[in-house]
Amino acid sequence: MKNITQKLKKTLVKVGVPKSQIQPNRNLKKDLGLDSLETALLLNELEQQFEVQIEDLEWERLVTIQNLKQYLQYKIV
Repeated sequence: MKNITQKLKKTLVKVGVPKSQIQPNRNLKKDLGLDSLETALLLNELEQQFEVQIEDLEWERLVTIQNLKQYLQYKIV
């Protein structure tokens, strides 16, 4: 589980999210200000880093960092 958190943090930083802003309850669009290009980059990076396929309908429900972490834990285990 810790590895998922670390990889998720690294991926968020890679797409431009400041480390200080990476908190579980942060909304990707509202709080972190990810635009559509950054969101697409994040999605691509997550799929590569975690070797998962995230469907569009699933992605729409992943609005916070905590949502992402829980989803990745579910997909990987």
